Amino acid sequence: MKKLLVLFVLTVFVAGLYADLMIPTGKTPLNIESFKRAIRTLPNVSREAPEYEFVTDPINLITNYYDYMPGSYCSTPVRVQPDAVGGGVYITFHGRETAGSTRREYYAYIESDGTLFGCETIGIDPEHEGYSGIDIDPVTGDPLVAWHVDLDADPDQEVVVTYDLFHVLGSPGLWRTPFIVIDEGIQTPNGDLDCFIWPYVHIGPSPDPDKRRVYVVANNNYSPGTVSENVLICYADFNVDDLNDQSTLDWTYRTIPLLDQWNQNDPEWIRPFKSFDCSKTDGKVAIFGFHTSDSIFVFLNENYGEGDFEYISLDYQFDVWNPQNLDGSYYFEDAGVPYNLYWSFVHCGHPNSIFTDGTNKLNFSGTLGLQCYEGYYWPFWIYPKTFQYDLNTQEFSFHDLYITGADPDDNIPMVP
Repeated sequence: MKKLLVLFVLTVFVAGLYADLMIPTGKTPLNIESFKRAIRTLPNVSREAPEYEFVTDPINLITNYYDYMPGSYCSTPVRVQPDAVGGGVYITFHGRETAGSTRREYYAYIESDGTLFGCETIGIDPEHEGYSGIDIDPVTGDPLVAWHVDLDADPDQEVVVTYDLFHVLGSPGLWRTPFIVIDEGIQTPNGDLDCFIWPYVHIGPSPDPDKRRVYVVANNNYSPGTVSENVLICYADFNVDDLNDQSTLDWTYRTIPLLDQWNQNDPEWIRPFKSFDCSKTDGKVAIFGFHTSDSIFVFLNENYGEGDFEYISLDYQFDVWNPQNLDGSYYFEDAGVPYNLYWSFVHCGHPNSIFTDGTNKLNFSGTLGLQCYEGYYWPFWIYPKTFQYDLNTQEFSFHDLYITGADPDDNIPMVP
């Protein structure tokens, strides 16, 4: 039994350091269980919790019996309203309030003074729901939320969208009935075999100056062989009249051809790990991340998601020396044969990205880990970084999340 805490949500989801794939695959040279047993038997190692304090006391939401990735797949399920339209915080997550109950989608609203207004389910049907994305309309303060759910006899899941008419009441709780935005009937490169779920939601400006544009971006749950998630981008323009009318909005659908090719193993299999973001001041939208060929990449569109996406990438393997001992052996070796070492991405397959410096830079947090070309990796040599793409210089860079000045040369991985 676990308490779902506001502090937990804020820290874990913004970090974006989720893992569901070890890169590269293969055995690890270290015996992890032996290491753990050794740690447990050391006389000076304490298993007691360390002293700690909260800067802001956490707020209990519900007792949750479903704690696996309770928020979004690659986005931030915590959004703050502008001060002029509420100034509160909306949180969405899925949970089970008893061990045998159905997994439902919840929201919580925290007022600007830190008071918990309420924590309730969003939808009205007791269906198996989860993995929500959320963003806030900057004009009304209304949140738009999407999640996936199975609403019919077909085994594929649908993505539904709803919004809370905060601007009508000046408080949360007036949710529109959820409506389907993505279902199995949408024509995509793989026809009816595609199933796009795990949605994220982003709101930015629209080419119509009187409206805003909401993007719902979902990952493909189908691949012909090994998993490679291309995306379905859905977008619609809206204003306060559309919200007051409880409109289902007029949606446009598109995919990105290169991601579709990777999904179809054309000409080779590549799996991307990426996140979507849109700027809040102009028409830039981007997908930023890395893929299984050890490259960092950006898909960039500067026309509100319409037209072509420019693809920019760079190899992100950093070779590093293998220290040799005085007796001639190597620090990392197998029967006297040294491993060929490098640093690259590991254990950060669910990043979330953000435009910064106006709309001139893209950033996501992730990790580089020590690996070797022989196919192994070292689980205790993995370190957090912030990765960046500068739209002006068209250059990728990163910096280590160590104490300032600890690494005198960013863009070269720090060796402990």
